[in-house]
Amino acid sequence: MLLQEHQGYIHLFPAVPTRWQKSKMSFRNLRSYGGVLVSAKWTNGLQEVVLKAEKDCVLRVKNSFDSESVIMQTGGSEQVVKAQDDFLTVSIRAGVAKIYAQKN
Repeated sequence: MLLQEHQGYIHLFPAVPTRWQKSKMSFRNLRSYGGVLVSAKWTNGLQEVVLKAEKDCVLRVKNSFDSESVIMQTGGSEQVVKAQDDFLTVSIRAGVAKIYAQKN
């Protein structure tokens, strides 16, 4: 399974078989219930998420990155988003937001 949305949050790669966890995987433009198009890349773990929103929204995303905080790029700016209780809460304006792991 590549994307699951339930109980108010998006979970990326929720059921990756153990033998695939060190592989490269990706998907593009899967639509979430809120109408947001979701794309993601996995290389030995989640590396990048791209969210395309038709309108302003707030999303909860289960933190599947290997770090407690991530970088979110949107509208020419960058911000650090820290996970709380294993979830990232991201506010997106209509357009594209890119989320990726913060380098340690």
